[in-house]
Amino acid sequence: MKKLTCTFRTLIIAGLSLTLFSCASSVKEVPENLSAAQIIQQGQNYYESGKYKTAILFYQAAIDRYGSTNGMVYLEAKYELGHTYLKQHKYEAAYDTFNEILDIYDQYAGQIPGTYKKLAELGLERIGAKRIEQVKAAKEERIRKLAEEKARKEAEEREAALKAQAEAEALEKAEREAAKAAEEAEATSKNQNEETVSESSETSDEVIEEPSDAASDDVEDVPEA
Repeated sequence: MKKLTCTFRTLIIAGLSLTLFSCASSVKEVPENLSAAQIIQQGQNYYESGKYKTAILFYQAAIDRYGSTNGMVYLEAKYELGHTYLKQHKYEAAYDTFNEILDIYDQYAGQIPGTYKKLAELGLERIGAKRIEQVKAAKEERIRKLAEEKARKEAEEREAALKAQAEAEALEKAEREAAKAAEEAEATSKNQNEETVSESSETSDEVIEEPSDAASDDVEDVPEA
């Protein structure tokens, strides 16, 4: 097997990163001391015995452990995954897996042996043109629904933001009006207090009336001694 180019290694690492998160726990169930070939062979054994989920676990483990450093292991395990998905009638998963293999060959033609390119093409033929069209239609429908859902959420977020802004503006306006009313009430109260003080001052400044002359005439003269 000839040495892989740097660019092909980079692509394999990029593809591997997409599967590490979902399959990290499954790798623990595969013995650590197995080589890539042994892991794939055990996966094939499980496949032949109809234990497809376990077979998938082993194929994925081969990718996770060795795929980043050995491109042919990556391609072989990917093909076995697609083959198993096809056996399970998981046509969309099989379609995506076989197409990933073909994409690698399209981008790096001549750099890797063509064994799995032919196998991937045969896998797509086994899916059949009708099912492939159904898979594509289902993908487009999901994309459309996701776009609609995204648009709906964005619209809801905009509406919520506008509502929150309107409520904030209304609250600010109410606070300004309340402050203004308080100032006016304080000013009115102050004016009333000043008027009351002024009236009290005027009342206290009024001149007290002197006794009338008639009242003074009623007082008899006291004779001198």
